[in-house]
Amino acid sequence: MNYTLSKGLTNMRVDSQSQDLDFTTRRNLSLDRAPSAFDIHQVFQVFGTYDLPIGKGARLPSTNARVDRSCALSATTAAK
Repeated sequence: MNYTLSKGLTNMRVDSQSQDLDFTTRRNLSLDRAPSAFDIHQVFQVFGTYDLPIGKGARLPSTNARVDRSCALSATTAAK
């Protein structure tokens, strides 16, 4: 499991690459400082694997050489 808390700040408020905005003033760039349009504040991720009972010495034996090594399922999910 993984939980991330973050805050993305930028001095250019655009929501895509095609938009182009100029600074309010070049003397004090911090006047344009604000949260980014692409900011994701919180992310919770879960990773997992499950070994399949297939292959040599398992509940479901196999005659396939590739399957005899190891079989597993893996999954990843994220909640934003």
